[in-house]
Amino acid sequence: MPSYVGTEALVGEFPHMAAIGWTHQNGSTSWQCGGSLIWENFILTAAHCTENDDLVPPDVARLGYLYLPGRGDIKEAGQQLKIVKVIRHPQHRATSRHYDLALLMLEKNVQVNTVVIPACLWPYDEVRFQKFEAAGWGATGFYQPSSEKLLKVTLTAFTNDACSTYYNDKRGKHSNGIRNHQICAGDEKMDLCTVNSAYIYVVHYSHRIHVSK
Repeated sequence: MPSYVGTEALVGEFPHMAAIGWTHQNGSTSWQCGGSLIWENFILTAAHCTENDDLVPPDVARLGYLYLPGRGDIKEAGQQLKIVKVIRHPQHRATSRHYDLALLMLEKNVQVNTVVIPACLWPYDEVRFQKFEAAGWGATGFYQPSSEKLLKVTLTAFTNDACSTYYNDKRGKHSNGIRNHQICAGDEKMDLCTVNSAYIYVVHYSHRIHVSK
């Protein structure tokens, strides 16, 4: 059984990370997903993060913060922007995890600084790395609340054949296994629970952060 407690991230360690939220009528915000800033006004996330249980799309993104409430952060460097457009992958279906990608367009460009920097998408078909870092505000255990602070874990790549065997047995939304356009990584002892969805796989390469989603 994995331990769902990662290591706390450092200030500026994942400057592309964005928390994706839904604003309620009382003014409070539910931060239910994460994403990666890949352009000055676009966030990459999972398609299943583009609406909540009430089929309402997210309306706000927070960048440059380690803590979801903003506690303990460099407030002048962090930014909170409105989401004005949702673009889902045209081949995504709610019954499947294939093509589970979406873009969120922000109301304006972010102000790039030491804690808000877009990541680079990996430009090649082959992903040759054996280790990834995953970051997100995941739950710290089954039926536990999400962490208020950004967590990170190091994951090991698995072959698609190995992952396909596992998901064919246990996961209906991957009933056709892992396809060539997907990558699979994990750890027997530690992971970020997907209660807070769309955590991002990254590699630090040539002093840049590259995203594999």
